[in-house]
Parts: sequence; structure tokens; C-alpha cells
Amino acid sequence: MYWKSKLRWLMSVPIMRAIGAGHGISSQAGATTDAMPLPLPAYYFAEFDLQDAEAIKPYVEGAAQTALAYGGVYLARGGQTLALEGVPPKRIVLIKFKSMAAAQDWYHSPEYTALRPYRQRSGITRNFVVEGFPD
Repeated sequence: MYWKSKLRWLMSVPIMRAIGAGHGISSQAGATTDAMPLPLPAYYFAEFDLQDAEAIKPYVEGAAQTALAYGGVYLARGGQTLALEGVPPKRIVLIKFKSMAAAQDWYHSPEYTALRPYRQRSGITRNFVVEGFPD
């Protein structure tokens, strides 16, 4: 009889933990599963092949300040690109934002929207945002 009650108790522990976790109860002191997750950082990548050096000038003069105003941090801006496989892009820009929402807020901001046509008219571009791992 002792072993049956002991076995029943041992089998109930995972069930109690699962029920407790659903209610924010944890076996670790102070830990809870109800905490809001931190936003994941987002990385804006832009590949650029310059076709018209004059047409890009207004963009170059103002784009960096718009990203900084929205919390962007430049991680790469031009510089040497080394292809490990395939053809490398002519130019790369990489900007880190605190979240996907922050990157989109910058991209769709009035300040950047006003500059974007200069980039689009001056070369061939491809850009996208990638969600990263937590810091």
C-alpha cells in the first residue's frame, strides 16, 4: 500500500507543476511564467548597387539621422564585402533596432519616407528586416 501511495504522489508532481505553471506558479522562488517577454531585436539589411551618385546625395545627407532618431544603431555601412558563396552585393547597410516594430516605425516614418525615393531612383536596392535573438 505504501508504494501505491508513493507512486500516486510521484505521478501527481508533474501534473501539479503543469497546472501551477499555467497560473504563474513556479517551483523556483520568485519565478513566474506570466512575465511579459522582451521584444526581440530586429536587423534592417539593405543591399545597394549605386547607379547615380548625384541622385543619392540627399539620401546620404539625411538617412542616418532618421535611423538614429528611431533608436537604430549602424552595425555596417558600406565597407568591404567578401563573398563566401555566390556574388556579393555591391554595398550593404545593416542597422539594429530594439524590435521589429521600431524598425517598421523608422521605415514608415515621415522623415525616412521623404528620403526613400532618392535611394530608389539612384540604384538597385533590396532591403528587409530580420528578427534576431534576445540580447
